[in-house]
Amino acid sequence: MCRIFALKANNRVDLTFSVNTATDEEQKPICRGLGWYTKEGPALQKGQLAAAASAEPISVGMNSRVVLSHMGLCDTPAGSEKDCQPFIYKQWMFAHDGTLNNAALLHEKLVAKRQASIGGDSSHEIFFHYIVQCIREHDLEAVDGIRTAMRRTEIDGGTRNFVLTNLNTLYAFRDAAPASLYYLERPEGQPFSLRGQEMQTLHESQGLAAEQSVVVASEPLTDDAWKEIPEGYLLVVPNGLECQLVKI
Repeated sequence: MCRIFALKANNRVDLTFSVNTATDEEQKPICRGLGWYTKEGPALQKGQLAAAASAEPISVGMNSRVVLSHMGLCDTPAGSEKDCQPFIYKQWMFAHDGTLNNAALLHEKLVAKRQASIGGDSSHEIFFHYIVQCIREHDLEAVDGIRTAMRRTEIDGGTRNFVLTNLNTLYAFRDAAPASLYYLERPEGQPFSLRGQEMQTLHESQGLAAEQSVVVASEPLTDDAWKEIPEGYLLVVPNGLECQLVKI
């Protein structure tokens, strides 16, 4: 059980992420993380919540055009904070909602530099660096690199829903059902308060009421006209916020 939230706005805005969550599923701790961009580059706040945690606010005073958050059960035995998502590498930021069945084999396909950049034990981080490696194979043409990575990992049999961004462009890939991923194109002039039901998350912003934005989430968070990303398609959101769906 994982939940991804991503936001891309036309200007820098505030965002507060809070969670009131309790899950008895396998009594595992919940990993949560929030990523955004400062003038110095990507920034993260990550940590764990006990299975019985509740009313755990996260208020980081951040201000950014792009925000990425993730919540899910910790997938490593130690449940280390460094294995919580999102992950960053240089300007890239990534969160994965799914599983990989052959993460060790994928790790062997990474060049030495990519292997050395992995900071934890999570299969999601291995997947992230493999996508970055494929993008670099295509001279930073991200769509081509993502297409190559998806075709090479298709036989893995896992689920590969993810969101990837380098600040300038937001990419969201939806794998096969039952995995889901939705997006919402928000005009300016609307209050911004989005509540997730399954893991009881709340995203709020004062500044976004005056700004246009695109939101990507694992589930619709309002009664608005959310669009589901089709299976096997990549949503591309550039700085102008013109959404494009690309078959991968």
